Amino acid sequence: MANEVAGEHSSPASTSFNRNHHVHGTIDDSLNPNNSLVAAHITEPSLALADFETVIRFGIDDWVARVSSQTAETACISIGACASVYSSRALKACKGNPENLSIMLIAPFEL
Repeated sequence: MANEVAGEHSSPASTSFNRNHHVHGTIDDSLNPNNSLVAAHITEPSLALADFETVIRFGIDDWVARVSSQTAETACISIGACASVYSSRALKACKGNPENLSIMLIAPFEL
């Protein structure tokens, strides 16, 4: 403390930050044909499903509004693929939990 009062202080040693969890994505990430949901689900299933549900709830309307008539068919294929992956993953994760199962059933309808 005497060093601090005298204006002599040392900085703590810095440590590097290594992120070992998935990045919260955007609607474009979630509806990407390479499907980040699958990779994230492997390491953090509940968080990945919740992220997907949140992204869909708050971003699907804007995403659909940006789809042009030239890319509508591809967009529908992406949505269908994501709904299928989400449903299969969420069904396993929600087994035995009626409340989570109800939430799981809403997300594909929003798609």
